[in-house]
Amino acid sequence: MEKVIEKLAPHLKGYIPVSSEPSIYDAPAMQGAQMAYKPGDPVSVPGHPDGTYSFGMPFAGGWYGQHQYYIENSTGLTVWASQFNQGVARSTPRAPAANPKMIGAAIAAAATQILVYTPVPSAPADFSNFKVGDPVSIPGYPDGTFTFGVCFVLFVVICDMAKGGFSGEYAYYINTTSQQSVWASQLPPPLKDEETEEPPIQETPAKRQKIESTATDSNEDGQSNIRVSTVLIWDLDETLIIFNSLLTGSFMHNKEGLSAETSKALSGLAGKLESLVYQVAEDKLFFKSLEGRNRWNFEAALSHDDGRDLTNYDFDNDGLQGLPGDSSSQRKETAGDMVKASLRYRLVLQKYKQAKTGVDGLKNVLGDSELSGAEAAIDAVNSLTDNWMATAEELLAKIWQYDTLIEQLCKRVPPNAVPETEPGMKFVRKSGETNASEAETMKTNINVLVTNGELVPTVVKLMLFGLHRHFHPSCIYSSREVGKQTCFAEILRRFSNAREIVAIGDSQEEEIAAKSLDFSFLKVSDPSDFRTVQAFLQ
Repeated sequence: MEKVIEKLAPHLKGYIPVSSEPSIYDAPAMQGAQMAYKPGDPVSVPGHPDGTYSFGMPFAGGWYGQHQYYIENSTGLTVWASQFNQGVARSTPRAPAANPKMIGAAIAAAATQILVYTPVPSAPADFSNFKVGDPVSIPGYPDGTFTFGVCFVLFVVICDMAKGGFSGEYAYYINTTSQQSVWASQLPPPLKDEETEEPPIQETPAKRQKIESTATDSNEDGQSNIRVSTVLIWDLDETLIIFNSLLTGSFMHNKEGLSAETSKALSGLAGKLESLVYQVAEDKLFFKSLEGRNRWNFEAALSHDDGRDLTNYDFDNDGLQGLPGDSSSQRKETAGDMVKASLRYRLVLQKYKQAKTGVDGLKNVLGDSELSGAEAAIDAVNSLTDNWMATAEELLAKIWQYDTLIEQLCKRVPPNAVPETEPGMKFVRKSGETNASEAETMKTNINVLVTNGELVPTVVKLMLFGLHRHFHPSCIYSSREVGKQTCFAEILRRFSNAREIVAIGDSQEEEIAAKSLDFSFLKVSDPSDFRTVQAFLQ
């Protein structure tokens, strides 16, 4: 075994921590006692209630430091210790040195378990030519969705398998959109070819009952059932991010014990972030001509798009100008102006989708200097606000949702371009199981954003604050003209078969709108309130 360890050393470099210095990610700091634990044993993680996590499988219970591996008991999802602090600490984590004898024993124990699994879903049988970061094709997902992860790189030597993961249910991938780690066993079953080509349901009042019965359970053939577990309707400003209250000074006024120096620093940081938001919105996303021409969602924004090729289109000289400060601007828009606005919104949507492809896509949209400037300012704000925004992003990262399934739901029940409400609409919670087999059911949670800001600055905020990967473009709403009640009613129409719908925000408007439709409501006025949200989800 010692010879095996020696042979493994070049492959383990960069993956097994070698520093003896303590790590902020140690949870707990095992200090050589790790072999006393086995998969499934409870583990106490600082900042999380006891019973939240148990040890995972790799290395007979996990690795030290940032590679410590846990199972979240309420969801069954895998969690690396480094994900607990994602967005809080940007420095490279360090951990105690690995014990070669411990690794050797763990390798021997794990090898006898893993090799019996067959590929689910199918992946290349021979990973020997792949390396970490290479794209991997997964049936039912667009090419480019996943790349190989780093897990089990040591088995290259022992069983000539993956540099980037295993075949079978222990194959390990990285989602290029969310940057989350994904085990093959966690992926939903592949979607049917015929389903991916299913035309959108054209909704009419007569079809409403039909749509509500099929939107989240099954299609007409009873195939590829999709269950929406929980729809989370988030407010943006003063809930997920601290922004407007810093600009107005209300945050500093309401925060006890805040020094004048800290208040001044927060005000300056907020001004810098505001400048970045409008700089990106105007220079890269047409806000100079779209201001005052707000749309409540992207479906409405694209409703007048005539589909023309924009390769040589001259946006600078087509005559469209913004209408700032005019809440009734849409009534003054000509048909030609609406087309010109839709052409711009088409590119706004394309750039948002590009940002969701990964870090490079985000940099291409925002620019290196803008992104680095925003990150520095956000880190500084976090340090002065009890890590408010980092805590919010950490919670969002734990809410498992699949964009591919949301897109399928959009085909079955497309978002409305024109706001509408039905008197007496109420959410009815579902109990018990559906008739569909659990093995045939694909589950997802859905994050929805409803904010009073205009659509373009909202999209910019999501990208600058790193929240874009958690929100599908079809699930972003601006309530400025239509009100939150209308937006919430539209969400109920789209996801009426969800097991739970909860609104999360800081204002009375959101609470009233939620209760009128029998949604749950959770108020956020402090970073500690995110623990209440997490407890609700569990």
